[in-house]
Order: sequence, then structure tokens, then C-alpha cells
Amino acid sequence: MSSAAFDSGELCFLADGSGSLIGYQETSASWTNLLAFSSEQRALQFRRDSGLSKCAVVALDLADAASLGALIAQVKRRAVRSLLVDLDYHTGRCREVGFAGQSLAAPTERQLAPRTAGLSVTRT
Repeated sequence: MSSAAFDSGELCFLADGSGSLIGYQETSASWTNLLAFSSEQRALQFRRDSGLSKCAVVALDLADAASLGALIAQVKRRAVRSLLVDLDYHTGRCREVGFAGQSLAAPTERQLAPRTAGLSVTRT
């Protein structure tokens, strides 16, 4: 996937105090989806809405193929199936972006049940 799919050319993630990235695990799913945001503003909005106020926003430049590939390889080993990009905490709307080897696949629109699945910490 090209960085042109994101306005800023970067993805932002939420990280807890230990540096672990925050994931979203749907009820009764054996995998986790990593939360990602197309801008710092969207990450901050989700952080406010979800009550994750102690999480930091960290960014990854999508032009840095080596770092993106390393992140994908690391989270795949931890049962992360895809990214949920710009998840709206109240409506459950987002874009799901799967992994294509060491890069990102094309995004697809996704509708989750709002606030019914639990947030979980994904250790990366």
C-alpha cells in the first residue's frame, strides 16, 4: 500500500507507559487488530473518547520501509491480524488494513459493533 492512502504519509499508534502498542480485540476472536490512525489529531480524539488518557501517540513514517516491515513482522508474531485505521470509538467505523508480506494491503471499510469489544494491550 502506498503512503498516499494516508494524508500525512505516516501512521500514528497509541502506546502505553511500557511502550506496548494498543490493540482492539473483538469478542471471542483469537487475534488482535492493532489500532492505527492517519493523523495525530485522530489518535488524540480516540484517546480522549476511549479514556486511554495515559497513552502516548507515536508515529511511523510510511516511507521508512525497513521500520514498517520490522513492525509488521513483530506484531504478526503476536497474533495481530491487521490494522484498524481511524477507529471511531463511538460508531465503530474504521478502515481495516491487512498485511501483505512486509508491507500494507489496500484498506477496506469496516463497521465494528460500537463499544462492545474490549481494548487489549498488544506487546510489540
